[in-house]
Amino acid sequence: MTLGLLMLLYPLTRGRELGWPLWGYVCMAGALGVFAALVAYERRKAARDGSPLIELSLFRVKSFAAGIAVQTVFGVTLGIFFLVWTLYMQIGLGWSPLRAGLTGVPFSLAVSTAAGMSVQKLVPRFGRKVLRSGALLMAAGVLLYIWESHRYGLAIASWQMALPLVVMGAGMGLIVAPLTDAVLSEVPREHAGSASGLINTVQQMGNALGLGLVSVVFFGVIGDRLTPAQVGPAFVNGFQHALWWVAGILGAIFLLMSALPKRPAQHVEGSADAPAAEKEPELVA
Repeated sequence: MTLGLLMLLYPLTRGRELGWPLWGYVCMAGALGVFAALVAYERRKAARDGSPLIELSLFRVKSFAAGIAVQTVFGVTLGIFFLVWTLYMQIGLGWSPLRAGLTGVPFSLAVSTAAGMSVQKLVPRFGRKVLRSGALLMAAGVLLYIWESHRYGLAIASWQMALPLVVMGAGMGLIVAPLTDAVLSEVPREHAGSASGLINTVQQMGNALGLGLVSVVFFGVIGDRLTPAQVGPAFVNGFQHALWWVAGILGAIFLLMSALPKRPAQHVEGSADAPAAEKEPELVA
């Protein structure tokens, strides 16, 4: 796993700086072979002693396979956005780290508020539609951010960013809180631990891949040698270009979510065949 990720991410991270050499493409293609070898090994391990690191039978569960894809792609989205957003504010706009950090407070508040509402009130009533609405809402916030960045340019103020950040944060909150339950809904209980570990792993892999892609979707449209006067406009343009990628990825997430269960089940302690009257107090607790 480590070797495959290294072969995939190192060329992405250094490729632009080195002029995209042939060995980089060969290395990325070879990563697919390494991952294929990992799958083959895990299959043999499961057949031999029943203790693979990755329980491949989980991917036969449609909702789990789709959920893993959503987690991975969502991790890519966050990896791209948060790094590019920071570079845009601190280098492109010349803001201090404190001002940039305080600008993100509306985003954080919107995420926490929407996350609480989604799990407690919205998902039990509307199910999968909440997660898909979150993807659309987050994409709408990204598009609004692109528009504001284009309109105000280098003169944009922190308060002008509040609206797109609140919209994006609300959309993210509708996704992150109930997503794990949606992915685990149809997983057999005996594999719940392995499935949960895979969810966390692929999210971190997605984040790493998103950070690697920043060299392509952001720095790929910024010149190598910029004068001080060119830095701001170049970073603003790069930010807008990267956000178009983020919006497109969120559209893909919206489509992938159609394979999630319509009514994600909340996992509680106890037997799966326990009477409903016995389960209800546990769920309330």
